[in-house]
This record gives sequence, C-alpha cells and structure tokens, in this order.
Amino acid sequence: MKLDNTTECNLEDEWTALPADFSVTEFPNQAPTTLTESRMTLAGLAERIKSARAPSKAELPWLKLARFSGEANPATDSGCLRYNAGVVAISVSRPTMTARSCRCPTRPTSCAGPG
Repeated sequence: MKLDNTTECNLEDEWTALPADFSVTEFPNQAPTTLTESRMTLAGLAERIKSARAPSKAELPWLKLARFSGEANPATDSGCLRYNAGVVAISVSRPTMTARSCRCPTRPTSCAGPG
C-alpha cells in the first residue's frame, strides 16, 4: 500500500502480528462518556466494521485496538473517556506495528488535554 510518495506499508504482513483474539474498545462517539470493551478476532472485527450502520459517518462508533482505563480525562470537565493517557494497553504490541513501519497521519483527539 502506498501511503505517500516515499513510504511503503505492507499491511498484510503486519496483520500477522495480531494474536488470535484481541481487545477492542468501542466508543459511541468522538467525545464519549461510555465505552464497551470486548475481545474479537480479526474476522470478527472485519464483520463488525462491515455491518455497522448509521445515518452519517459521524454517528458510527469509534473502534480502538486498545484498552482504556474507563476514567474520565482529569485535564477536562467533559467526562471524556477517550484520551491518550487513558490507554492502559495496546492490542498490537509488535514493534513493527509502529510509525517506523507504517507512517500514518496523526492528530490529537477531541478529548486531548494536557497529558
């Protein structure tokens, strides 16, 4: 897969880094005050994504391959559970599944505050 003019990313090789089942956290929206955590296989995740329906993209759930603390961001009063410091474990921990092997654009979350 060509991501930009200089970086190649072989996702097929990288997906072999996933265990048989892994943690997926589902948030109902961009600034969630609730979350649902489950374990699923790659096939289960693909089916979850393909079967998701909503009137608009903004209303689709957010799926993260990570576990979160379930505690609201202490840097804000929003009650948001989806923030960088709230991540307690990442489902894909193989070192090659990083920006070193697959450079992707990143941006702060809407709930991001200091920390």
